[in-house]
Amino acid sequence: MWAMSTPPARPRVRTAEPSGFSLFLLFFGSLIAAGLIGIWLWNSNASVQTGRALGTPNQVGSGAPSTGGPPAGGGAGGADPALVEKGQQLATQFGCAACHSVTGAAGVGPTWKGLAGSQRELDNGQKVTADDNYLQESILQPDAKIVKGFPKGIMAGAVATAEPQLQQPDNLTALLAYIKSLK
Repeated sequence: MWAMSTPPARPRVRTAEPSGFSLFLLFFGSLIAAGLIGIWLWNSNASVQTGRALGTPNQVGSGAPSTGGPPAGGGAGGADPALVEKGQQLATQFGCAACHSVTGAAGVGPTWKGLAGSQRELDNGQKVTADDNYLQESILQPDAKIVKGFPKGIMAGAVATAEPQLQQPDNLTALLAYIKSLK
């Protein structure tokens, strides 16, 4: 009969596989490196630096890219262009354009075009100048003075949810700068 022989034993060779701990370090080190690169790329993006990127304060809510130029309606006559642009972004974010046009067209609320500095007749017959105090009061206390021909109570409900943000001086100043830029 044939004898079955077993093949000679091979010497055990140490494999080049990394240990479990080495794999752990490699995996999580890669995640940390990817995160740091992502943060660096995010912070170097111009849209983030100007507050227009998704997730940054005062982002443009309409999804429309900003051209970086002056806002629609002309320049601000000496106002800081960045402040005017922030005001335009806030107006979009708060939905002001749903009632206030910037073109002079009639709407639910008075147009913002040419509003700043103009004379307005109120529903009680009084005439007022739309100066900074009037505009600020109209934003923060919308039912205090109602322009003739417009209903009372509409803006108060719309402003209620955004009131904490509107109370911030920088936001209010930016909105006023934007309104005054619409000549």
